[in-house]
Amino acid sequence: MDALTSAKLLAGTQGRWLASQGQYFKAISPTIGTGQLQPAATAFSATSAGFLVQNTAPATSNVFVFPDLLRLLTSVVDVTSAAGSLQYAISIDNILRYSSGGTQLVTPGTYANNNGPTQTSRIGATPLGGQVTSGKSYGPQAAVFAGAIVATAESANVVRIARGFVKAGAATAVMVVGDEVVFAFSNSYDGGSSSTKVGTTASIYRQSPGLVGGIGPQGSMLIHLWELLETTPPTFETDFGWWEVPAYPV
Repeated sequence: MDALTSAKLLAGTQGRWLASQGQYFKAISPTIGTGQLQPAATAFSATSAGFLVQNTAPATSNVFVFPDLLRLLTSVVDVTSAAGSLQYAISIDNILRYSSGGTQLVTPGTYANNNGPTQTSRIGATPLGGQVTSGKSYGPQAAVFAGAIVATAESANVVRIARGFVKAGAATAVMVVGDEVVFAFSNSYDGGSSSTKVGTTASIYRQSPGLVGGIGPQGSMLIHLWELLETTPPTFETDFGWWEVPAYPV
């Protein structure tokens, strides 16, 4: 592939062109106002996660999953001591890690989360003469899970790509109803202005893990979430966007 074509593809993942071709997907919690209870974890565990994405494409496929943005909206607060805190780590692995628990937000191969009814135009438009002129599209290959997830053991190839401290408790609940935690998988570590990491007023807590080099076929990305000193974990509604783009050899 020539450098110009590669540059166009790279730019396309940051704009609207690939979205118009049906390669950008969204998933949110299925019921507005009802979130997913998070893991009852008080320390990091490799087999516990609050969010998990699997690329179910065949191992011989060249389709990679690139996370764009994840928003977690607090709908039910936690119960902790005043010294509690919400923390996270992010792992990439080359095996499918989902075992049980949580809620599946996206089933691979379905079209419902890909820009809604516009999908019909992409895959079914046949104008006069019978020539299909719409862009190519497909159902997502990603399986997306949120909530109290039990993961399988990590492989020897697991890579930790991010670690962060979201918020500390100012009272007996670390989170406040309406608090948002935003993970921006952008090409910059500048997540923009944010709130103090201790507060009792609903605020936005921006996390900037940076670019992910793609979740390969039959691979997984896990966001491990835990709260120090919790007795009841928080409940988050989830809003997730991602790209599915073929990775070409240089």
